Amino acid sequence: MTDSISFIGKNAFVVLCLFQPGILHLWGANKRNTPSREFKHGVYSQSYLSDYRALLHPHVAKKEIATDLILTAIGAYIYAKDSNIRNWVQSNRVPNGISNAARIIGDGRYVLLYESVLYVQGEIFSSSKLKQACVQGIESFVLSGIAVNILKFGFHRYRPYTEKGPNKWNGPSLDSYDGHLSFPSGHSSSAFAVATVFASKYSENKMLAPLFYTAAAMCAISRVNDDKHWASDVFTGSLIGLFTAHEVLHIHKHTGNLSLVPMPGKGEYAVLWLYKF
Repeated sequence: MTDSISFIGKNAFVVLCLFQPGILHLWGANKRNTPSREFKHGVYSQSYLSDYRALLHPHVAKKEIATDLILTAIGAYIYAKDSNIRNWVQSNRVPNGISNAARIIGDGRYVLLYESVLYVQGEIFSSSKLKQACVQGIESFVLSGIAVNILKFGFHRYRPYTEKGPNKWNGPSLDSYDGHLSFPSGHSSSAFAVATVFASKYSENKMLAPLFYTAAAMCAISRVNDDKHWASDVFTGSLIGLFTAHEVLHIHKHTGNLSLVPMPGKGEYAVLWLYKF
């Protein structure tokens, strides 16, 4: 068992290869001839399951293979340099205040908060674009989070601060100890998932896309700065967020009238996404 875990640890970046058939889709998703699916259900959230199934069966064109191989090579290189990158970053740490502010960008609690606030603004100012960006941003956040957590519990990689080194992986289990849930970075995935949706929705503004992606990159870097993740964790998490968001955007390219409905309850509060026919 120990030998098999060691083997997984030394070669674990093969997980990128598992995702590569889909990762490349973020360049080809908007160019495919596959017709985008309209909403078939009254409740928007009901489409999550079918959308997630679509994410698991991406189409990869032959011309995308070169980019696929490049991404795999970059990921493998970063994994090999994880210790060196960590040492350099820790020797050049940015102030905690800056890092904490960047971390919030990908914190799930704050993602839902600022997406909800922006959605309300969309309602107030009758901006269907802003409302769609918020709804699809949340869907990208949720679906990428599912993928991230499957990998976290599948690999159980130790975080840098545990001082176990970058090749310490426990393998699949239901152990929820945070110290070995390093791979991949959930904050990075969330930040890039939301940033990609907003960058796409507001692509006509050449200043906004770089701003969204810079904010997401700052969040990812902050996780390495705080010694919570290895560089390969944030690289993989960022790709998962990018890929998921591009697929969600493609699937719902032609959306209808979306809305959020408050669902207050006893001791709890929720929102329901609705599609109006």
